[in-house]
Amino acid sequence: MPVGTPDLIKQYGMIERGADLSKYPLLEGDDAPWRIWQKTDEEVAWQSRPPTIDDSAGLMIAAEEGLGFALSRWTVVTRSLQKGTLRLASKEALPFGSAFYFVCPRPFLALPKVAQFREWIFAAARDFPGPATTTPHAGV
Repeated sequence: MPVGTPDLIKQYGMIERGADLSKYPLLEGDDAPWRIWQKTDEEVAWQSRPPTIDDSAGLMIAAEEGLGFALSRWTVVTRSLQKGTLRLASKEALPFGSAFYFVCPRPFLALPKVAQFREWIFAAARDFPGPATTTPHAGV
């Protein structure tokens, strides 16, 4: 989902899917390229390429400094949204292309430390707040 500082959103507005991205200062990360937000697989020809930051924490710091809009995962950006340093720059959210699974040999589930870890990780995932103000998008 795209995020930016309140001032950046005030200056440039919200970023709708399929919008002309050349009108926005963008920061590129390793997770999702901005072309998925455009609804196309074509590379965007910017006059100058957006800075690429290969670390999600670094990308959030750059976005919080107002250097541009970032496309980030909900789990990465939630804290910045709660603090108010970043805001959602769209009402739409795209599903992340990966999933996580808890996998272990069945006999290991009888080990207290494995059972406790499994319970903890499932509870943390269940209790993590989702993007309440956005519209999930069914397909990319």
